[in-house]
Amino acid sequence: MSSTDVAVFRGTDQIERYIDSLREPQWMLDIRRRALKAFESMNWPTTEDEEWRRSDISSYDFDRYGYVGEAAAAPAVSESAAPESGAQRSGTIRFRGGSCTELTLDPALAQQGVVFETLSALFENGVRNNSQSHAAAVTAVRKLLESRTAEFENRMYAWHYAAWTHGVVLCVPRFVEISRPFEVVMEHEGDEALSAPQVVAVLDEGARATMLYTVEGEEKGEVVLNEAIDVNVADAARLELYSHYQLNIDSSAFSNGRAEIGRDGAFHSFVASFGGMFTKLRMDARLNGTGGDIDLDGLYFASEDQHMDLGTVQSHNALNANSRTFYKGAVKDEAHAIYQGLIRVARNASQTDAYLTNNSLLLNDGARSDSIPGLNINTDDVKCSHGSTTGKIDPLQLYYLQTRGFSYEAARITLVQGFLEEVIVRAPEPVQDRLRELVEARILAEYDPDQD
Repeated sequence: MSSTDVAVFRGTDQIERYIDSLREPQWMLDIRRRALKAFESMNWPTTEDEEWRRSDISSYDFDRYGYVGEAAAAPAVSESAAPESGAQRSGTIRFRGGSCTELTLDPALAQQGVVFETLSALFENGVRNNSQSHAAAVTAVRKLLESRTAEFENRMYAWHYAAWTHGVVLCVPRFVEISRPFEVVMEHEGDEALSAPQVVAVLDEGARATMLYTVEGEEKGEVVLNEAIDVNVADAARLELYSHYQLNIDSSAFSNGRAEIGRDGAFHSFVASFGGMFTKLRMDARLNGTGGDIDLDGLYFASEDQHMDLGTVQSHNALNANSRTFYKGAVKDEAHAIYQGLIRVARNASQTDAYLTNNSLLLNDGARSDSIPGLNINTDDVKCSHGSTTGKIDPLQLYYLQTRGFSYEAARITLVQGFLEEVIVRAPEPVQDRLRELVEARILAEYDPDQD
């Protein structure tokens, strides 16, 4: 990145000056400038746009936010090191306020050609490091980002690719299978801060890996997160991606994810959304080869006056591929949760098997949930369907548990946890207990609307 502290750049009119301050490969700067050109030609999404119909951002003044990112071209992080005895991670990257504070990678994996580091370090190492693995990683990242930015769906996306502030990359070579997960933690701090992380994961043919990605923030301070997650899963490879969003109630999160899956490849995404005043997350998974598989799972729990808008797209671009989306959530207080799901099948994608479902539980009269599943089928010989339910706790079940000795609160917790457990068990094992704790804490949390 730049030797200049990026926090001095504030507002969308500073993007060009920000780009000029960066020390990046020319191809990356070209992507940024192309995104900036698209950004300047677009307007912010409005409720007249179908995808944004239920999510109004007209009250935002995005020029108030200063960029938060890496302050130097080479982050001050530790050298790759073996995990401690008994450690459950293959590598860890931790950012705080946009600066990398921790970077570890098992040396045995590095020797196999695995690349796991910050994007700024990758760009620098790609110039001064002649290793085959780094050269291959730079090429893979370039190919993926150039493909991803061939077009921009809306101004939020263009804004991200023009002004992303920091990022991570995971590249796993051909037929390397890794059992322990990689962990990426984005800790956000500051007030009126823009954080725009870029996450890239590339798995070569036959590779296997898991990434745990967490976005969290301090208790106070207004942060706007505008991130992108770009994934490429090659033929017969598999990636498990767990994403957890836990920003404070004053902050907002916008996330655009896209995964490209090759022949016989598999991609499993699990999204857990708990934090933030305003959240809009989207994962678009594309099956580009015969025999591919997609699993998109999601857990959400909206409370207070949170607004959560979650979206998935299952794109079938090749024949004989399978996809399944399963989202479950609870809504309480004055919160509003929205789920928008789409199965899209191309003309040449016969023998598709796809299903999506969203189930939402309302915990009081003031809570609101909207579910909008959809199908876009352009061929015959397919099995595609969707389902959606929204309801409240069954009073008979509540009464039954109370007659068996449960207190009212214990009965409510048991029923809500039981409702959400079906999706929690589909999360990676290292995070399941944490999700159960968050669900219980959210059920018990008191809400005082007069404090807003």
